[in-house]
Amino acid sequence: MTLGAVIGARCAIRPKSLDDWLVIPNLWGSIVAPPSAKKSPAIGAALKPYERLIARALEIHQAEMELFKDEKLVFDAKKDAIESRIKAAAKDPKKGDMESIVEELKNHRRKAPKAPVPQRYKSNDTTIKKLGELLRDNPAGLLVMRDELVGLIASWDREGREGDRAFYLEAWNGNSGFDTDRIGRGSILIPNLCVSIFGGITHDKLTGYLEQASNALANDGMLQRFQVLVYPDDRPWEWKDREPDLVARNRAFRIFDALADFEPTTWGAEPADESIKFPYFRFDGKAQAVF
Repeated sequence: MTLGAVIGARCAIRPKSLDDWLVIPNLWGSIVAPPSAKKSPAIGAALKPYERLIARALEIHQAEMELFKDEKLVFDAKKDAIESRIKAAAKDPKKGDMESIVEELKNHRRKAPKAPVPQRYKSNDTTIKKLGELLRDNPAGLLVMRDELVGLIASWDREGREGDRAFYLEAWNGNSGFDTDRIGRGSILIPNLCVSIFGGITHDKLTGYLEQASNALANDGMLQRFQVLVYPDDRPWEWKDREPDLVARNRAFRIFDALADFEPTTWGAEPADESIKFPYFRFDGKAQAVF
């Protein structure tokens, strides 16, 4: 799940050998288990490689912000100096040519440093308005992670948030833009709407949503989008005390690091073109036969 979120919409897959059917490797999933079945520790362990990427992105952004603050300080000082010359020339034309100084100010403003945009991988609690802003700046997509997934799903049915469910339904596809326009907030143009979802849920809550989905009016395909549902059999509690598998852990770290920085075309993907905005992969002969 989290590895799919790392890749997000940076590339696509064309599963058929000739057809142009396109799939974004975006997944929704959940761990299904009774209360107190240790869902949270299992989820936490699975998220460790992902959390490393989040920590690294935060460090990079903090360094970029420090550089931006220095550049902004210099920019503002020069702008203030030019504006002072404009004021002086307005009072006394002998102190400078107004038009040339104004043109100098225009040229300087074009050089204004831009605030760095943090790379985001995950959000635990967000409205779709804020999520839209995050996706605007992170077109590869984000993971919405909830330890108790029912809290997220239930929020879609609250009064005033009726549009949330439709938003997430579209975000599962991961291959199209999404534009919102509001009088107060203005316009948010999302180049690519891609959201992964993962969390834990109890089996009784899942049963309730399965019954709801059996109703034709409520069956909008939401539940079917959770392709990866893990429902392990109940096992008696057993005390265990063993060392972590550091080799496997470090291997997972390396895989996440590699895919966080990978360029699809250097890995053999066909480049994006006028008809498709994503680099894409096809199966090789053996994989195509299995598919």
